[in-house]
Amino acid sequence: MATTTKKVAPEVTPEGLNITKEQYGALQSAFDYYNKELFQGELPRIMLTFSRRSQAVGFFAPCQWHTEDNTVNTHEISMNPDYMKERTFKQFYSTLVHEMCHLWQEVGGEPPRRCYHNKQFADKMEACGLMTSNTGAAGGKRTGQNMTHYVIEGGKYEKAFEVMPHECLIPFIADGLI
Repeated sequence: MATTTKKVAPEVTPEGLNITKEQYGALQSAFDYYNKELFQGELPRIMLTFSRRSQAVGFFAPCQWHTEDNTVNTHEISMNPDYMKERTFKQFYSTLVHEMCHLWQEVGGEPPRRCYHNKQFADKMEACGLMTSNTGAAGGKRTGQNMTHYVIEGGKYEKAFEVMPHECLIPFIADGLI
């Protein structure tokens, strides 16, 4: 007769640790840090979320949240935790900055049609140290509907990432469902 051994999982919620506050606090700290370093603090406060929606690493959704009396309306940036395991922090946070460029264009530029990455967006990304590319590599198209980006070596984003405060680092990495 075979015997089985039961696997013992690590403690799920250590005493005194507020996992939600830690995770979302780090995301908010990263948003605040990059807003100051790459956007001169000009971006408004928004709703930051984690969502496994779609195959996107992140997405920007304008005017998705409002108060019950409709006196305050805000935008959303959502990051997909399923990609946390297969991307480096540098790549993951570059996506946050990509979505922040969408926010910048929504509030301070001329927003394009839904999900389109136009020249104004591509220029802002480049000014932040990221290059839009439909292939994710040098030589790809800079504008279009389905776009990604790569980090410009020695650019503003890379320099800011290298000195990013520790409190901006996401403490929990999702076990992706991909």
